[in-house]
Amino acid sequence: YWDVDGRYLYSPRRIAEVGIDVGSGNRTYSSEALKRIEQIAADSLKFENLNLGYFRSLHVNLWHSSELANGLELLLGTNYHRRTLIGSAGERLTASGVHLKKRYVQFAPHVRLTWQPGMYYYVKGSRKVNVGSRMPRFSLDVEQAVRGLFGSKGVYTRAEIDVQYNFRVNGSDALFLRSGGGGFFYTKDTYFVDYAFLRHNSLPIDRSDELDGVFQLLDSEWYNAANKYFRLNATYQSPFLVLQKMLPRVNFIKNERLYFNMLFISHLLPYSEVGYGIGTPYIDLGLFVCGKNHQFHKIGFKISVSLFQD
Repeated sequence: YWDVDGRYLYSPRRIAEVGIDVGSGNRTYSSEALKRIEQIAADSLKFENLNLGYFRSLHVNLWHSSELANGLELLLGTNYHRRTLIGSAGERLTASGVHLKKRYVQFAPHVRLTWQPGMYYYVKGSRKVNVGSRMPRFSLDVEQAVRGLFGSKGVYTRAEIDVQYNFRVNGSDALFLRSGGGGFFYTKDTYFVDYAFLRHNSLPIDRSDELDGVFQLLDSEWYNAANKYFRLNATYQSPFLVLQKMLPRVNFIKNERLYFNMLFISHLLPYSEVGYGIGTPYIDLGLFVCGKNHQFHKIGFKISVSLFQD
Protein backbone atom coordinates (compact mmCIF):
# COMPACT_ATOMS: atom_id res chain seq x y z
CA TYR A 1 0.00 0.00 0.00
CA TRP A 2 1.40 3.36 -0.98
CA ASP A 3 0.09 6.75 -1.97
CA VAL A 4 1.85 9.93 -3.11
CA ASP A 5 0.14 13.23 -3.79
CA GLY A 6 1.23 16.76 -4.54
CA ARG A 7 -0.42 20.10 -5.21
CA TYR A 8 0.58 23.55 -6.41
CA LEU A 9 -1.26 26.68 -5.28
CA TYR A 10 -0.84 29.01 -8.25
CA SER A 11 -3.41 31.66 -7.28
CA PRO A 12 -3.54 32.27 -3.50
CA ARG A 13 -6.22 34.95 -3.78
CA ARG A 14 -8.63 32.55 -5.55
CA ILE A 15 -7.38 29.50 -3.59
CA ALA A 16 -6.76 27.90 -6.99
CA GLU A 17 -4.51 24.85 -7.25
CA VAL A 18 -3.67 21.85 -9.39
CA GLY A 19 -2.87 18.45 -7.95
CA ILE A 20 -2.00 14.84 -8.64
CA ASP A 21 -2.52 11.71 -6.56
CA VAL A 22 -0.91 8.35 -7.40
CA GLY A 23 -1.39 5.21 -5.34
CA SER A 24 -1.50 1.44 -5.41
CA GLY A 25 -2.76 -1.42 -3.28
CA ASN A 26 -6.38 -0.46 -2.61
CA ARG A 27 -8.16 -3.82 -2.62
CA THR A 28 -11.71 -3.91 -3.92
CA TYR A 29 -14.09 -6.23 -5.74
CA SER A 30 -16.14 -5.94 -8.88
CA SER A 31 -19.85 -5.67 -9.59
CA GLU A 32 -19.90 -9.44 -10.11
CA ALA A 33 -19.14 -9.84 -6.40
CA LEU A 34 -21.90 -7.36 -5.54
CA LYS A 35 -24.42 -9.64 -7.22
CA ARG A 36 -23.30 -12.48 -4.95
CA ILE A 37 -23.60 -10.31 -1.85
CA GLU A 38 -27.16 -9.29 -2.77
CA GLN A 39 -28.18 -12.95 -3.07
CA ILE A 40 -26.96 -13.92 0.41
CA ALA A 41 -29.20 -13.52 3.44
CA ALA A 42 -28.10 -10.84 5.89
CA ASP A 43 -27.75 -13.21 8.85
CA SER A 44 -25.42 -15.54 6.95
CA LEU A 45 -23.23 -12.96 5.20
CA LYS A 46 -19.57 -13.42 6.17
CA PHE A 47 -16.99 -11.90 3.88
CA GLU A 48 -14.27 -14.30 4.95
CA ASN A 49 -16.34 -17.18 3.55
CA LEU A 50 -16.97 -15.56 0.16
CA ASN A 51 -14.88 -16.10 -2.96
CA LEU A 52 -14.89 -12.43 -3.89
CA GLY A 53 -12.97 -11.06 -6.84
CA TYR A 54 -10.33 -9.02 -5.04
CA PHE A 55 -8.31 -6.65 -7.20
CA ARG A 56 -5.27 -4.53 -6.62
CA SER A 57 -5.80 -1.01 -7.86
CA LEU A 58 -3.37 1.47 -9.33
CA HIS A 59 -4.92 4.93 -9.52
CA VAL A 60 -3.81 8.24 -11.00
CA ASN A 61 -6.03 11.20 -10.18
CA LEU A 62 -5.53 14.71 -11.59
CA TRP A 63 -7.54 17.73 -10.47
CA HIS A 64 -7.89 21.48 -10.54
CA SER A 65 -9.82 23.36 -7.86
CA SER A 66 -10.64 27.02 -7.34
CA GLU A 67 -13.03 29.21 -5.39
CA LEU A 68 -15.67 30.60 -7.72
CA ALA A 69 -17.14 32.84 -5.02
CA ASN A 70 -16.68 33.20 -1.28
CA GLY A 71 -17.34 29.75 0.19
CA LEU A 72 -18.10 28.15 -3.20
CA GLU A 73 -15.42 25.77 -4.51
CA LEU A 74 -15.37 23.84 -7.79
CA LEU A 75 -13.08 20.87 -8.41
CA LEU A 76 -12.62 19.36 -11.88
CA GLY A 77 -10.50 16.29 -12.44
CA THR A 78 -10.05 12.85 -13.91
CA ASN A 79 -9.73 9.48 -12.17
CA TYR A 80 -7.80 6.64 -13.81
CA HIS A 81 -7.89 3.14 -12.30
CA ARG A 82 -6.08 0.01 -13.43
CA ARG A 83 -7.28 -2.95 -11.38
CA THR A 84 -5.45 -6.29 -11.52
CA LEU A 85 -6.96 -9.54 -10.27
CA ILE A 86 -5.01 -11.18 -7.44
CA GLY A 87 -3.86 -14.66 -8.44
CA SER A 88 -5.35 -16.68 -5.56
CA ALA A 89 -8.70 -14.92 -5.83
CA GLY A 90 -8.77 -15.51 -9.59
CA GLU A 91 -8.19 -19.22 -9.12
CA ARG A 92 -11.05 -19.48 -6.59
CA LEU A 93 -13.41 -17.60 -8.89
CA THR A 94 -12.52 -19.70 -11.89
CA ALA A 95 -13.12 -22.86 -9.86
CA SER A 96 -16.57 -21.58 -8.86
CA GLY A 97 -17.56 -20.82 -12.46
CA VAL A 98 -17.01 -17.04 -12.50
CA HIS A 99 -14.66 -15.79 -15.18
CA LEU A 100 -13.17 -12.31 -14.91
CA LYS A 101 -10.49 -10.56 -16.86
CA LYS A 102 -7.11 -10.24 -15.24
CA ARG A 103 -7.09 -6.48 -15.71
CA TYR A 104 -9.72 -3.73 -15.92
CA VAL A 105 -9.08 -0.11 -16.86
CA GLN A 106 -11.55 2.66 -16.08
CA PHE A 107 -11.27 6.36 -16.86
CA ALA A 108 -13.75 8.84 -15.42
CA PRO A 109 -14.06 12.65 -15.41
CA HIS A 110 -14.82 13.92 -11.92
CA VAL A 111 -16.66 17.01 -10.59
CA ARG A 112 -17.01 18.17 -6.98
CA LEU A 113 -18.92 21.26 -5.87
CA THR A 114 -18.56 22.44 -2.25
CA TRP A 115 -20.56 25.33 -0.80
CA GLN A 116 -20.45 26.79 2.70
CA PRO A 117 -22.54 29.97 3.01
CA GLY A 118 -21.38 32.82 5.22
CA MET A 119 -17.69 31.93 5.04
CA TYR A 120 -15.45 34.14 7.21
CA TYR A 121 -12.00 34.88 5.85
CA TYR A 122 -9.04 37.21 6.04
CA VAL A 123 -6.41 38.25 3.53
CA LYS A 124 -2.75 37.80 4.42
CA GLY A 125 -0.57 39.42 1.80
CA SER A 126 -1.85 38.05 -1.51
CA ARG A 127 -3.45 34.98 0.06
CA LYS A 128 -7.10 34.50 1.05
CA VAL A 129 -7.49 32.34 4.16
CA ASN A 130 -10.91 30.86 4.95
CA VAL A 131 -11.62 30.69 8.68
CA GLY A 132 -14.98 28.93 8.81
CA SER A 133 -18.70 29.53 8.91
CA ARG A 134 -21.67 29.12 11.21
CA MET A 135 -23.59 27.49 8.36
CA PRO A 136 -23.50 23.87 7.13
CA ARG A 137 -21.15 22.79 4.38
CA PHE A 138 -22.67 21.04 1.35
CA SER A 139 -20.65 18.86 -1.03
CA LEU A 140 -21.77 17.18 -4.25
CA ASP A 141 -19.43 14.72 -5.96
CA VAL A 142 -20.18 13.21 -9.40
CA GLU A 143 -18.08 10.86 -11.50
CA GLN A 144 -18.90 9.54 -14.99
CA ALA A 145 -16.94 6.63 -16.46
CA VAL A 146 -16.19 6.86 -20.17
CA ARG A 147 -15.79 3.81 -22.38
CA GLY A 148 -12.90 3.67 -24.86
CA LEU A 149 -10.55 6.39 -23.56
CA PHE A 150 -7.17 4.94 -22.53
CA GLY A 151 -8.63 1.44 -22.87
CA SER A 152 -11.42 2.16 -20.39
CA LYS A 153 -14.17 -0.47 -19.97
CA GLY A 154 -17.37 -0.35 -17.99
CA VAL A 155 -19.82 2.53 -17.71
CA TYR A 156 -21.31 4.00 -14.54
CA THR A 157 -22.40 7.24 -12.93
CA ARG A 158 -21.47 7.78 -9.29
CA ALA A 159 -23.17 10.58 -7.37
CA GLU A 160 -22.78 11.44 -3.66
CA ILE A 161 -23.82 14.26 -1.38
CA ASP A 162 -22.25 15.10 1.98
CA VAL A 163 -23.46 17.65 4.55
CA GLN A 164 -21.41 18.68 7.60
CA TYR A 165 -22.42 21.10 10.33
CA ASN A 166 -20.45 22.17 13.38
CA PHE A 167 -22.98 23.83 15.70
CA ARG A 168 -21.79 25.73 18.73
CA VAL A 169 -24.32 25.02 21.49
CA ASN A 170 -22.74 27.52 23.89
CA GLY A 171 -19.32 28.79 24.80
CA SER A 172 -17.93 25.36 25.66
CA ASP A 173 -20.28 22.74 24.12
CA ALA A 174 -20.49 21.83 20.44
CA LEU A 175 -22.49 19.44 18.26
CA PHE A 176 -20.96 18.06 15.07
CA LEU A 177 -23.35 16.55 12.52
CA ARG A 178 -22.59 14.75 9.30
CA SER A 179 -25.04 13.11 6.91
CA GLY A 180 -25.06 12.03 3.30
CA GLY A 181 -25.66 9.32 0.79
CA GLY A 182 -25.02 8.25 -2.75
CA GLY A 183 -24.80 5.41 -5.16
CA PHE A 184 -23.93 4.04 -8.58
CA PHE A 185 -26.44 4.60 -11.39
CA TYR A 186 -26.77 3.67 -15.09
CA THR A 187 -24.24 0.88 -14.71
CA LYS A 188 -23.13 -1.29 -17.63
CA ASP A 189 -20.65 -4.15 -17.90
CA THR A 190 -18.21 -4.73 -15.04
CA TYR A 191 -17.55 -1.80 -12.73
CA PHE A 192 -16.06 -1.25 -9.27
CA VAL A 193 -17.73 0.42 -6.31
CA ASP A 194 -15.43 3.09 -4.87
CA TYR A 195 -17.08 5.93 -2.95
CA ALA A 196 -15.58 9.36 -2.34
CA PHE A 197 -17.29 10.19 0.97
CA LEU A 198 -17.85 6.69 2.39
CA ARG A 199 -14.33 5.54 3.17
CA HIS A 200 -12.72 4.39 6.39
CA ASN A 201 -10.09 7.13 5.99
CA SER A 202 -12.47 9.87 4.83
CA LEU A 203 -12.19 12.35 7.69
CA PRO A 204 -14.76 15.12 7.97
CA ILE A 205 -14.05 18.77 7.36
CA ASP A 206 -13.46 21.00 10.39
CA ARG A 207 -13.54 17.98 12.69
CA SER A 208 -13.26 18.56 16.42
CA ASP A 209 -11.14 15.40 16.91
CA GLU A 210 -9.78 12.47 14.93
CA LEU A 211 -12.61 10.10 15.91
CA ASP A 212 -15.78 12.00 14.97
CA GLY A 213 -17.59 11.88 11.65
CA VAL A 214 -16.30 8.43 10.65
CA PHE A 215 -17.17 4.81 11.47
CA GLN A 216 -14.76 3.30 13.96
CA LEU A 217 -15.66 -0.42 14.07
CA LEU A 218 -17.12 -1.00 10.60
CA ASP A 219 -15.26 -3.81 8.81
CA SER A 220 -13.46 -2.50 5.72
CA GLU A 221 -15.26 -4.89 3.33
CA TRP A 222 -18.60 -3.16 3.94
CA TYR A 223 -17.54 0.18 2.44
CA ASN A 224 -17.88 -1.15 -1.10
CA ALA A 225 -20.61 -3.70 -0.45
CA ALA A 226 -23.62 -1.93 -2.02
CA ASN A 227 -24.64 0.25 -4.92
CA LYS A 228 -26.28 2.79 -2.59
CA TYR A 229 -25.85 4.01 0.98
CA PHE A 230 -27.03 6.56 3.53
CA ARG A 231 -25.03 7.61 6.59
CA LEU A 232 -25.46 9.74 9.70
CA ASN A 233 -22.80 10.77 12.23
CA ALA A 234 -23.17 12.91 15.34
CA THR A 235 -20.72 13.96 18.05
CA TYR A 236 -21.52 16.00 21.15
CA GLN A 237 -18.54 17.61 22.83
CA SER A 238 -18.35 19.24 26.25
CA PRO A 239 -15.66 19.71 28.92
CA PHE A 240 -18.20 18.94 31.67
CA LEU A 241 -20.07 15.71 30.89
CA VAL A 242 -19.05 13.07 33.46
CA LEU A 243 -15.40 12.95 34.52
CA GLN A 244 -14.90 16.62 35.25
CA LYS A 245 -17.91 16.55 37.55
CA MET A 246 -16.73 13.41 39.32
CA LEU A 247 -13.04 14.31 39.35
CA PRO A 248 -12.83 18.10 39.33
CA ARG A 249 -9.09 18.10 40.00
CA VAL A 250 -8.28 16.22 36.79
CA ASN A 251 -7.13 19.10 34.59
CA PHE A 252 -5.51 17.30 31.64
CA ILE A 253 -8.89 16.42 30.04
CA LYS A 254 -9.90 19.09 27.53
CA ASN A 255 -13.21 17.60 26.36
CA GLU A 256 -15.53 14.63 26.75
CA ARG A 257 -17.45 13.38 23.75
CA LEU A 258 -20.49 11.25 22.94
CA TYR A 259 -20.55 9.55 19.51
CA PHE A 260 -23.48 8.22 17.50
CA ASN A 261 -23.06 6.74 14.00
CA MET A 262 -25.52 4.99 11.68
CA LEU A 263 -25.15 3.47 8.22
CA PHE A 264 -27.86 2.07 5.96
CA ILE A 265 -26.39 -0.19 3.30
CA SER A 266 -27.13 -3.57 1.77
CA HIS A 267 -27.61 -6.19 4.54
CA LEU A 268 -26.98 -3.56 7.24
CA LEU A 269 -30.33 -2.00 8.08
CA PRO A 270 -28.90 -0.42 10.05
CA TYR A 271 -25.31 -0.57 11.23
CA SER A 272 -25.00 1.56 14.38
CA GLU A 273 -22.25 2.73 16.73
CA VAL A 274 -22.36 4.53 20.06
CA GLY A 275 -19.28 5.65 21.93
CA TYR A 276 -17.77 7.73 24.67
CA GLY A 277 -14.41 9.49 24.43
CA ILE A 278 -12.11 11.97 26.08
CA GLY A 279 -9.71 14.43 24.55
CA THR A 280 -6.39 15.51 26.02
CA PRO A 281 -3.75 17.88 24.56
CA TYR A 282 -2.00 15.00 22.76
CA ILE A 283 -4.23 11.90 22.89
CA ASP A 284 -7.89 11.23 22.04
CA LEU A 285 -9.47 8.05 23.46
CA GLY A 286 -12.75 6.43 22.51
CA LEU A 287 -14.73 3.35 23.56
CA PHE A 288 -17.30 2.16 20.99
CA VAL A 289 -20.08 -0.44 20.85
CA CYS A 290 -21.60 -1.39 17.50
CA GLY A 291 -24.56 -3.42 16.30
CA LYS A 292 -25.77 -4.90 13.03
CA ASN A 293 -29.45 -5.20 12.17
CA HIS A 294 -30.50 -4.33 15.75
CA GLN A 295 -28.18 -6.99 17.22
CA PHE A 296 -24.99 -6.54 19.24
CA HIS A 297 -21.84 -7.06 17.16
CA LYS A 298 -18.65 -6.04 19.02
CA ILE A 299 -16.84 -3.56 21.28
CA GLY A 300 -13.75 -1.60 20.27
CA PHE A 301 -11.29 0.90 21.67
CA LYS A 302 -9.58 3.60 19.58
CA ILE A 303 -6.62 5.86 20.32
CA SER A 304 -5.54 8.89 18.30
CA VAL A 305 -2.14 10.46 19.04
CA SER A 306 -1.18 13.98 17.96
CA LEU A 307 2.59 14.44 17.94
CA PHE A 308 2.51 17.99 16.65
CA GLN A 309 0.21 20.82 17.70
CA ASP A 310 -0.54 23.99 15.73
